[in-house]
Amino acid sequence: MALKLTGTPKSSCTLKVLLTLAEKGISNYEFIDIDLMKGEQKVPSHLAKQLFGVVLILEDGEISLYESRAICRYLARKYDNVGTPLLPDLSNLTKMGYFEQWASVEMAILMLITGEPKNEELVHSLLATLAQKLDVYDGAILAKQKYMAGDTFTLVDIFYMPLMSYMFRMGFGHMITDRANVKAWGRVYKNNFPFNAIRLTKLDFLLPSRIKIFALKPVRLEHCNN
Repeated sequence: MALKLTGTPKSSCTLKVLLTLAEKGISNYEFIDIDLMKGEQKVPSHLAKQLFGVVLILEDGEISLYESRAICRYLARKYDNVGTPLLPDLSNLTKMGYFEQWASVEMAILMLITGEPKNEELVHSLLATLAQKLDVYDGAILAKQKYMAGDTFTLVDIFYMPLMSYMFRMGFGHMITDRANVKAWGRVYKNNFPFNAIRLTKLDFLLPSRIKIFALKPVRLEHCNN
């Protein structure tokens, strides 16, 4: 039975799962694009599968999962021997520890600015904090290793991609391009992406061409907490 993914390309959580499927070379799945503006995520049939009434659900036979990182981990384990390896050796405690460390850091710095800022002072404060964290990535992490969690591409890199691409759409792309190692990390992923793809941002962060991408103009992004 084919996988069924319910979500929307406007959600960073959905994009993480779509990128994971693409890296694994999995194309035999059904994608159901729900309309959040119409409240389709709040209808009883959706709530029966997603108890919190938010966007993302993966159905695999009798299994129904939500939370994007859990879904990505599930897919990476299910298709462990297919496509790009996305998890470290589970028997290597050190590699698993570093993987989980950097996955946790990604969750801690996640920041999406949606719509028109109502508190300019707060926005500047958040951007300053983000800049400091990007400096750490540029100077202390990606200066020493090729990818976010080490020298091999993993789910952690996928977790960062939607946030990085949204920064360009919101006019903060210079925060990436001004940092040589962060910029190089993004280009390494783009240059090694093994599938027919289309541009999502001005720096060529890519997604599979089978995904319907919304217009490349500033929009209010759907916030996602998972």
